[in-house]
Amino acid sequence: MGKKILILLTAIVLSSCAGFEALPADYNFGQPPTDIESKIRSHFDYVLKDPDSARYQIGSPYKAYQNEGFAFGGEIAWKGYAVDVRINARNSYGGFTGWKPYLVYFSGGQVRQHCKKRENLNESIMDVCNDVLFSRF
Repeated sequence: MGKKILILLTAIVLSSCAGFEALPADYNFGQPPTDIESKIRSHFDYVLKDPDSARYQIGSPYKAYQNEGFAFGGEIAWKGYAVDVRINARNSYGGFTGWKPYLVYFSGGQVRQHCKKRENLNESIMDVCNDVLFSRF
């Protein structure tokens, strides 16, 4: 039993030595995306149940990147620009859902993906952006 615990502790210590990869301070993210509102609306046309009812609050793009995490080696998974977006749209019952926060990732001037931001601590981490691995630059 003691050997198993020692092996487990050794594995934990060794895996914690792997750090997250960081971008250099002078990293060139390129030009920020343009026409972000139409690109975001177009992206969510395929996501929302009633995109015509959607109301948007769209922030300004900022440089950002995301690491894969310790389990995957901590390498850079994505780099580009991110935009905070809040959307209020009708659900299947015809009622508005309330303002829902999202993070939209841009790379090469185009929307690459989005994720739902955590609204409260009761939400599962699997259902929202992984804030721990996301770095605003």
